[in-house]
Amino acid sequence: MQRFEKASKNWDSKTHLLLNSRACIDDLKKYAKLSNFKQILDYGCGTGFLAFELKSKTNHILGLDATGGMVERFNQKAKDGEFENIEARVHDINKQELPRCSFDLFISSMTMHHIKDTKMFAKKAYDSLKADGFVCINDLVKEDGSFHSDNSGVEHFGYDVCELKGIFESVGFRVLSCEQTYSFSKNDISYPVFNLVAQKSLNHFAIFGNPIEHSKSPTMHNLAFLHDGYNGKYKKHLLTDGEMVAKEFLSNAYKGANITVPFKEYAFRLAYEVRGVAKKIGAVNTYVLEGERIIAYNTDAGGFLKAIEKFGEINSVLLLGGGGTARAIAVALQEEGIEVEVLNRSKARLEFFKNIGVKCSSWDEFEPRKYELVVNSTSAGLKDDNLPYEKKELEAILAKAKFAFDCIYGKMTPFLALAKELGCEVKDGKDMLLFQGILAYEFFTGFKARSELKDIMSKALD
Repeated sequence: MQRFEKASKNWDSKTHLLLNSRACIDDLKKYAKLSNFKQILDYGCGTGFLAFELKSKTNHILGLDATGGMVERFNQKAKDGEFENIEARVHDINKQELPRCSFDLFISSMTMHHIKDTKMFAKKAYDSLKADGFVCINDLVKEDGSFHSDNSGVEHFGYDVCELKGIFESVGFRVLSCEQTYSFSKNDISYPVFNLVAQKSLNHFAIFGNPIEHSKSPTMHNLAFLHDGYNGKYKKHLLTDGEMVAKEFLSNAYKGANITVPFKEYAFRLAYEVRGVAKKIGAVNTYVLEGERIIAYNTDAGGFLKAIEKFGEINSVLLLGGGGTARAIAVALQEEGIEVEVLNRSKARLEFFKNIGVKCSSWDEFEPRKYELVVNSTSAGLKDDNLPYEKKELEAILAKAKFAFDCIYGKMTPFLALAKELGCEVKDGKDMLLFQGILAYEFFTGFKARSELKDIMSKALD
């Protein structure tokens, strides 16, 4: 017989379980109005029938449990009490995901001790809640945090409340209370019980750059957080010294951040660990906090490739600039088998491109040829009327090109204006920002972006 089935037979709605439920509700009242909980998830189907004590005319309650017996009992109780908008379904949290950002309250009474991976349980509870949602759990205490069996042979897990508090905080909860409340006896064994009440805490994010006042990333991500019910806030962070990017990230307790010009290479060097294509690029635009470690990624590469899809098949590219964004674009194009040549004002930043086998030149040694697409990855035109290359030479190149792309977004830069005048199809960096932002959002939240998120985030760029 499975452990859950044993538990469902052994733990029924006895007096002590009803007391557990009452204690949970009393704790909740200290921190929130019960009427605020419109959508409630009862994991374990309320062995003390906690859900039924919370039931009102205005809320909806979903009970989930891994055993059919508990689900059947829950639904029968709802039917007997003529409760509306309350139902239970079979669900195994060890194998299945929960609905995301859907509930105001996650409750569980005497269920978690059957699940060995406590952090997984806490993380799934967190992800199931809306912004500012609450979790309320009661279960067994055991000082050594070990498994033990009662006289009936059912295995139970007891918790060290201090360790448990740390687990819930590690996945993003602000723990409001976590302490032993009382003990009960069963089969001549004393069982101390704790109550835990926690709230989904606000996660802080930022974009580092200089200049930074023009950035639309905060609006884009905050719209996404609001749409998904994710408890996050994203802001601009002006940085003047690239050597401080990691220190500023940690000292401000950011959960994630984007990094823009001119700090992407600093961010690469100062990260604890670099993952994915960023290791080849040597520059990163995304930081994520894992425990106390800064993990770095590059989403510019994928964002750029998505952004130029509308141009159709491209075979040759001239890339203007040699910074972190240029590195990402060059690697992305190279891995797609597209011929790319880099042109930078000086030789100082060309070593990287030579080392990965990308043709590159400084202004004074450049010998132009015909390119289908010309890309500006420099900041020329962002806050001035400058072009990324000498005008006469640039005109000759653009006159032979089909397409022009500028990583700067939200304006017709001098580069794009010139390219359009010379007959090129032009595109600014709006979609690159959008698509790299969607990829970064997935790293920030741990969620796969929903299909509608593109339209939600693009509103910030209109």
